[in-house]
Amino acid sequence: ELRSENMAEFPHLGKNCSLNACNRLDYTPFLCPSCQRYYCGDHRFSHGCSWESECGGTTSGIPSSSSTPIRPFLCAVEDCHRREIVRIECPNCKLNFCLKHRYANEHNCKYLSENGEREHREARWAEIQKKITASQTQEPSKEVTHEVKPKKVLNEVEQRRADRIAVMKLKSKIKIPIDDQIFLIVLNGDERVPIMVSKGIIAALSIMSTIPAVDSGQMCGQNGQ
Repeated sequence: ELRSENMAEFPHLGKNCSLNACNRLDYTPFLCPSCQRYYCGDHRFSHGCSWESECGGTTSGIPSSSSTPIRPFLCAVEDCHRREIVRIECPNCKLNFCLKHRYANEHNCKYLSENGEREHREARWAEIQKKITASQTQEPSKEVTHEVKPKKVLNEVEQRRADRIAVMKLKSKIKIPIDDQIFLIVLNGDERVPIMVSKGIIAALSIMSTIPAVDSGQMCGQNGQ
């Protein structure tokens, strides 16, 4: 038998028997499942605990043979009656389990499912942030070409009305004295461009001879009339 003085370099190894009359240091102590105290091999079942009376003075199904180790730690999984000689505690839920159910996924640890949901939410949020960043740094896409609708052909009345509206818009932008204003509609292919010039400029530069095509019938007349 190992003596305690030879194990001084391992101060935390073993437990002292909780029976006051014994208090012997035992390196393979027995943890009573009822009073949760450690005892030496001689007082495993004879230490005045209620577990002794509940078991009827026997091991209550736990092998008491000296060749078979006592397994006081019962697995916390429902319907599992396995016991181990040492406590196998889950680091998440802090419950004791047997070797078969020691891993979190094997005993359906509640903290495992909570952590899994949190990780899933974090992964989805990271994906959303990644898409936002990519959309901000993405090169502008090529300009989408829209189908050009054919220009509506106006009749004579509609065209005159459109010309008058264009001249009125031009009149609000050009600052030429009213008495000196002349409005013209210049034809550029199918496009009709309203212009306003000064009478003095026309007289001095003979601008009428340099305009390719002038719809004289659309001239609004002097004084903006």
